[in-house]
Amino acid sequence: MTSSIFIRLATTGALFALTTVGCSTVSPGQLNAASDAPRPAKSAVKAQAKALKALDNGQHDEAIGYAEAAVLTDPGNPQLRALLGQAYLSAGRFSSASASFDEAMLLGNRNARAVIGLALADIAQGQVGAARQLLDAHQTDLPVADYGLAMALAGDTKRAVYVLTNAIRSDMATVKTRQNLALAYALDGRWREARIMAAQDLAPEEVDTRIASWAQMARPGAYETRVASLLGVVPVSDHLGGVRPPRRGEHAGGGGRGRGPGAREWCHAALHLGGERPPRGGERAGGGGRERGPGGEGGYHTAHHLGAARPPRR
Repeated sequence: MTSSIFIRLATTGALFALTTVGCSTVSPGQLNAASDAPRPAKSAVKAQAKALKALDNGQHDEAIGYAEAAVLTDPGNPQLRALLGQAYLSAGRFSSASASFDEAMLLGNRNARAVIGLALADIAQGQVGAARQLLDAHQTDLPVADYGLAMALAGDTKRAVYVLTNAIRSDMATVKTRQNLALAYALDGRWREARIMAAQDLAPEEVDTRIASWAQMARPGAYETRVASLLGVVPVSDHLGGVRPPRRGEHAGGGGRGRGPGAREWCHAALHLGGERPPRGGERAGGGGRERGPGGEGGYHTAHHLGAARPPRR
């Protein structure tokens, strides 16, 4: 494992500047160094350190356990919520990751890692409209290579190709950017360009392997496969039962996040805060929020309520 902020993804060669999936990029002390971030209690700090170590060692279940313990000890800490999201994402628990990253952002952690983590979790669940909206809202805060690749995964391949092509024409022409552009080409069906771009940094046999992997990711609607392959994880449906509380932009008892007819019964138990939250940017008190795109496969399946039922999200 490495402490670099870039994750090399073996199956695709693409790179994300994202703290997740068996790669701890910051120490507990660094996570708590920002003056505007709440400092966890001592027991939360210990659990946080153990979670980071477990992530670094690829021990996903242990990382989740320690991160959950940290959040239970200090539920209002946005850094710990983001860490829990990373742990869930590393284990392929995409709906749990989505809930945790969303709560982290609600509490004020809107850094690039949290944004990309939430976008990936949403994409994996087929919520590509929500992911694109989130990415666009934070585009200026995201590394260009990450923004472009995430947009490609979310289905806006033309936008992704445009952004990444401009990037490699500038001083950002790195291996990461070129390989992300190659994947964007592949997802856009431009296989010749994808092969040419991939070949700039890879041996011929590696290009063949990568193209074969990308062909699986390029299947229409294969959003979960895209994210799982990119991160090298096996998706897990972590249903624990119980009908979830309503989310942003939906009515109690109704569907959620733009789910269409035939979607499974929503099951959701999220790590959440009790009490009413203040409205987010761009919404009115009591109103809806970021619009969810067409639904993917099934409903949400997360873990662990803390306190009372959460209010609807934006």
